Amino acid sequence: MAKWTKQDREEAANWFNKNVTAGDRLYCIIRHVSKSGMKRIISVNAIRNNEPIDISHAVAVLTDSAWDRDHYGVIVNGCDMDMCFGLVYDVAGAVFWDGYKLKHDVM
Repeated sequence: MAKWTKQDREEAANWFNKNVTAGDRLYCIIRHVSKSGMKRIISVNAIRNNEPIDISHAVAVLTDSAWDRDHYGVIVNGCDMDMCFGLVYDVAGAVFWDGYKLKHDVM
């Protein structure tokens, strides 16, 4: 797991709440899949004023996930499920206390 500080989490939560509201749809882009298929790098975008906003870093902090600088995305370990759903469910649970408050699409 990542070592984000309490201040990092508070700043990410404040920024996230200004840019994402309950019921929004987040768009995930799978940037990289490891050769074994057990790790993915996912970037996450929200849409505000018909423009995409990259919220990947805030998602990494809020879900206490590691960050991949090379592929610019959240490191998600595991397989055999929709890992984008899992990531969006986790961030919705962290922010709104209900994993189903956000929707997702995979780009």
